[in-house]
Amino acid sequence: MSLDKLKWQQQINRLRYTHKELKVVETVQIDGASAFQDYYENFCAERGVDIAELNSTHKDKVDDLYSHIKITPLDPADESEMGDVDIAPREEDEIDKLFNKVFKKLAIHLHPDKLVGLTDEEEKKKKTDMFRDALDALENKRYFTLMDYAEQYDIEVPMDYGMQAQWVKKEIEAVEAEIKNGKETYTYRFFDCDSDKERDILIKRFLRHLFGYEFDEPDEIILK
Repeated sequence: MSLDKLKWQQQINRLRYTHKELKVVETVQIDGASAFQDYYENFCAERGVDIAELNSTHKDKVDDLYSHIKITPLDPADESEMGDVDIAPREEDEIDKLFNKVFKKLAIHLHPDKLVGLTDEEEKKKKTDMFRDALDALENKRYFTLMDYAEQYDIEVPMDYGMQAQWVKKEIEAVEAEIKNGKETYTYRFFDCDSDKERDILIKRFLRHLFGYEFDEPDEIILK
């Protein structure tokens, strides 16, 4: 086995892992939003903080920041960490074209229109789900998923391991940047707290960040 192929396989495995981690982070953000909101509302109610008044007074800021607020905004430099692994546009276009072709070949086997004559409902559902997953993978450049399905249906995927390893490396760093952003949200930080003391500190930071409020004493809130 060539070194380029080994490097490519290593990068593919790492990309799978980072996508799984991103999925966990996204799930925490979605499923944990109500838990954060409930704790926030109870925290404010216990200390006489009028959330409705705060939201009304700072409406523009709430509308702008509430849905995607971070404890520490990312330094713009952090978002360009993958500059040293840029791939030439032509090469990236070639990879996109390659997997578009793979998807079209998969669609012959999986597209719902091709399953009309299939009487096994369980098999039909399985293939329909695979088609949707393959389409999602194409749109989000999870090309390793398309490769897995292509292998199941004996669809050849021509490989330029050197070029594709570089592309995979770039994708890994892009996904890792998304993970980093997700873990900086208040919802994820709330999930990461191990005690009510830590949660209280987080809520105070939220109030300071969004509204400019500081707690001088545990039950006293001061407008800055």
